[in-house]
Amino acid sequence: MTGYALGIDAGRTKTLAVVVDWSGRVLGHGAGGPDNWGAVGLDRAACSLSDAVHQAITAAQLRLPSVGSAFAGVAGVVTDGDRQLARGLLAPVLAGARLEVDHDCRGGAGRASWRT
Repeated sequence: MTGYALGIDAGRTKTLAVVVDWSGRVLGHGAGGPDNWGAVGLDRAACSLSDAVHQAITAAQLRLPSVGSAFAGVAGVVTDGDRQLARGLLAPVLAGARLEVDHDCRGGAGRASWRT
């Protein structure tokens, strides 16, 4: 299998991103500001997501089209409308990647393995 996967933990206080290869090896990390759009607004949330993703991709020495799939756990995502909004914020950054979005609690279980 070719390509890479991206995990995003977009929370109330910070946004973390990690790029892994298909064996699970961590290739790059990134961080951004808070992402709860109810607290910081859509523009700042979009910037936080973009910053974290771009940092992780750069640290992995890759280009965005290399990311085949991504999961984003995003603070405040409860409804299908919230998921669509989060996908809309990520679409400009992850064009072409298969993207799943859910509440950030769903993605938090893997967060400890992202730290170096």
